[in-house]
Amino acid sequence: RIVGDGERREYLEEKVESSNLDERITFEGYVDHDKLSEYYSRAGWFVHASKWPEPLNRTLFEAMQTETAALCSNMGGAKDVLHEEQIFEKSSDIPEKIRNLDREEVVERQNSKLKEYSPEKIVSRLKEVYK
Repeated sequence: RIVGDGERREYLEEKVESSNLDERITFEGYVDHDKLSEYYSRAGWFVHASKWPEPLNRTLFEAMQTETAALCSNMGGAKDVLHEEQIFEKSSDIPEKIRNLDREEVVERQNSKLKEYSPEKIVSRLKEVYK
């Protein structure tokens, strides 16, 4: 399931159809924020293929909070949050990572990292950065 809309949606839909994956991949479009956790919870993996260096990726934390195993590109702050094996350089690396990583182990390791980014811990650090 691909959640969200954007300028590349039409391109992605065409790519899915031309690859004969339209029976396996669905486009959900815009989803209200209060319903996102349902999508995260049902997902086996959350994949964030950012092409620009986002500092702290909110969607990554949302996925982690629902105990959804995450994979992210090596752009931006995700590489500081996740473990090395959860980071990919090229999108072609994703299928191999999903096949070879133990999803439950990934979630367990994520949970330990998530504690480091709780509001109680992160807010004071952010205040210092802004000062």
